[in-house]
Amino acid sequence: MKMQGGQVRITVEEEKTHVYLQVVENVTFENAADFKTALEGALESPAKNLVVDLGDVNYICSSALGTLIFHFRRIGDEGGGVYVITPHTKLRRVFDLVHIPRLVTFVVDKESAIELIEEG
Repeated sequence: MKMQGGQVRITVEEEKTHVYLQVVENVTFENAADFKTALEGALESPAKNLVVDLGDVNYICSSALGTLIFHFRRIGDEGGGVYVITPHTKLRRVFDLVHIPRLVTFVVDKESAIELIEEG
């Protein structure tokens, strides 16, 4: 599924063990609702794990950040895992400030995330 709304482009791929969500543009207040819709749609999958590719993103507004934190916690509470493909340095600093590293595993690429998921 490809979704484009406002300035955000998101690709979602569903697999048996995980959902892969690639965000290609910055997430701003203007497109945060589209981002939330895409994320929540991806999480309707029966797969327990989420792989989020933020490699091309260097800004996420506070609204979208709150959405990420809420869903990252929910996935963890339900026994799943969240794997975030290494975000831009500025974005990683923001993640550190709001303690996202406590909720996710950072990986360098999609293949690394899948390998960790398969290892269980």
